[in-house]
Amino acid sequence: MKRFHRIAGALTLFVGAGVAGLLLSQDGLGQNQRKPTTKETPKPSAPAPSPPAQVPPEQPPAAPSPPAPDSQLSLPAQHAQKSGYTSCLTALDTATRDIVRDSPYAAANTWNNQAADTSSFTSVLAIDRPQSTAILTVTPARSGGCDTAAAVLGYFVDSCIAVREARLQGWKLVWETKTLFGYQAPDSHLAYLMPSGSGCSVIEMHVQYGAAASEKK
Repeated sequence: MKRFHRIAGALTLFVGAGVAGLLLSQDGLGQNQRKPTTKETPKPSAPAPSPPAQVPPEQPPAAPSPPAPDSQLSLPAQHAQKSGYTSCLTALDTATRDIVRDSPYAAANTWNNQAADTSSFTSVLAIDRPQSTAILTVTPARSGGCDTAAAVLGYFVDSCIAVREARLQGWKLVWETKTLFGYQAPDSHLAYLMPSGSGCSVIEMHVQYGAAASEKK
């Protein structure tokens, strides 16, 4: 395409020069032109008036840029901060760190953009080690703190009996159905075991009421 444009430009210039030369030749060889009998001195033409100076229109003030998210915060907290969610920023960041610990992870977040600071903020966390998924919800409480609820979903290739014996020592069976078994840890958080084929799906629940909210200035 670049070569095509260069060729077209050369042709345009060539045709323009040819037309201009033809017009000049006709003016010089035109017939029936009356020769002046006296030498006429051309009158100097008045200088063309200068165009009025144009004042550039005033530009409206630029809108302030949103604050850059703090890279030291967890991914959900960074997204929340960038989106203007501040009421439970500290609780969101702390709960996320407690869940993912030192594992790489990704996050997808949902919040109410019409009333962010008075509504829940939910984050879905895809955790690499161990491979699991967490759903974390943080909600401002009337007391001024924040309520947090998280469900961490994982899968073990071992049977639920083997998982219970290896990982739930000291836990108490608090709920039993045909498909789900609920166990309570000494610190009161819950885990639900569900047989899945030859393995076991585990849902671990963490709930905290009145967690510390971020400081608002």
